[in-house]
Amino acid sequence: MTWRPVEDQLRAHLPAALDRLNPPADADDLRRFEAEVEAPLPEAFLSAWGEHDGEALSEGDYLFPGLLHLPLAAMRGERDVMNALLATEYAGERNVAPAVGPVRPLYWSRLWIPFVQRYGASDFYCLDLDPPEGGRSGQVIRVSAKLDERTVVAPSVRAYFEGLAAKLRDGRLLVVDGALRAAASPAPAPASAHASSPITPAERNRFALGLALAAVFWGALYFAFTRRTPAAIGAAAAAWAVWFVARRLMRRR
Repeated sequence: MTWRPVEDQLRAHLPAALDRLNPPADADDLRRFEAEVEAPLPEAFLSAWGEHDGEALSEGDYLFPGLLHLPLAAMRGERDVMNALLATEYAGERNVAPAVGPVRPLYWSRLWIPFVQRYGASDFYCLDLDPPEGGRSGQVIRVSAKLDERTVVAPSVRAYFEGLAAKLRDGRLLVVDGALRAAASPAPAPASAHASSPITPAERNRFALGLALAAVFWGALYFAFTRRTPAAIGAAAAAWAVWFVARRLMRRR
């Protein structure tokens, strides 16, 4: 059963959400829909909508964050709108859009079946019944007018539902105020010089040598300033030269 992994997780985390799932779609209606598509629908899809005809329609209040699993009637309506655009605004050579991965680079295909609507916009998860070479018939693709991009979401309907169940199981979806919400991504740990590039023994030695040379130079300078003899001034100049050359050599490493 395609919905079973999701139902099991909902039962464990938010049993009340099970009431949002619709009763099974009528078997005859499923067959009529397949005839309208004029292509065989994946068994996993027929099984899923044979278990639940999507979820109850509620504006802006979805069972899963941003995902509305469409009943067959709504699926037909969205498909009719997109097919109408394909016959008019995006007919012929205008039926082009960027694609990532094994998806046809089209604005729309009659063999894309929208079964999940994202955030109530022209953004769908679709069954892809006519993939290009490298794709799989029945794969789930995202068709987004906003992003103007087509991408593969899951290799099959069954994998899509298993992915939803996994998000509940591993905590990527949490129950907040009686509803499912996406877990916040953990903030990246603040970078630190020691964490990102630990001091090596050679660097530590160079640092100690630099401190020692600086101490010698400033000591010689103080000696030259207080004594003011040619020997003291010469020692200070020599110390400065050694310190200067040593710093240049250390910077090149």
